[in-house]
Amino acid sequence: MEANNLYQFSGDFGVAQRTFRAYIRIGEANLNNRFNKETITLFNEGKLTQTQLLDNLRKHENKKIIQSKLWVNRKEDIKNVIKLKKKKKKK
Repeated sequence: MEANNLYQFSGDFGVAQRTFRAYIRIGEANLNNRFNKETITLFNEGKLTQTQLLDNLRKHENKKIIQSKLWVNRKEDIKNVIKLKKKKKKK
C-alpha cells in the first residue's frame, strides 16, 4: 500500500494526519537505511524527538541535492574548458 493511501487511516490510529505523515516518512527513511542504528536507538529511547529526526532527514536530503547540483555544474565547467581549449588550438 502506498503512503498516500495510508493517510486516510490516520484518524483510526488517533493521531493527526500530519503526525501520521511524519511517522511514515521516518519509517520509510529507516527502511532505506538513512539513519544509523544509534540514531534509531536514541529515538526509541525517547532521547530524540520526531522533529529532530525529520530535521536530520531534511538536512541529509538537502545535502544530496546540493552535491548533485555541484556535480552537474562541475561537469558543465569541464565541458566549457574543453571547448575553450579546442577553440584556442584552432586559432
